[in-house]
Amino acid sequence: LGPGIGYNFSASDDLGRIIALDVPADAVAGEVTIHYIPGYPSGTPISTDILFFGDYAFTFLPEPKNAELLMPITLGVDYGDDVTSALQSVSQGDESRLLLYWWNGEGWQDAATTCVTPAAYERLPEINRLRVPVCQLGTFLLVAP
Repeated sequence: LGPGIGYNFSASDDLGRIIALDVPADAVAGEVTIHYIPGYPSGTPISTDILFFGDYAFTFLPEPKNAELLMPITLGVDYGDDVTSALQSVSQGDESRLLLYWWNGEGWQDAATTCVTPAAYERLPEINRLRVPVCQLGTFLLVAP
């Protein structure tokens, strides 16, 4: 990434689940490389009062590590029937309960609250997609509190 340059990234796994990143132009002040690391990092605790989907965990790691976002970027997660089935068993299939959590170094928080003004989720249950603007990079996890 660089100043004045927008960027769209997506990665798909063997099951067709897609993680997408939309970065507007001028989201960074200098040259930044963002590394996509799929999976749930070992050693990161999970609360027992949430339904979490470890197959939908990922990290966006900036280089240099102290790179900051100057404006929100949008993360998108396409989830599969495994998520909708799990939701059916605990909440009558209510996909509006799905959230993306961000690891702040001490605990998990709703990714929509990483910006000064909390963001709104864009929910597209007809295609099993969730999108949310965020103001931090790091580790993310799909959950249903």
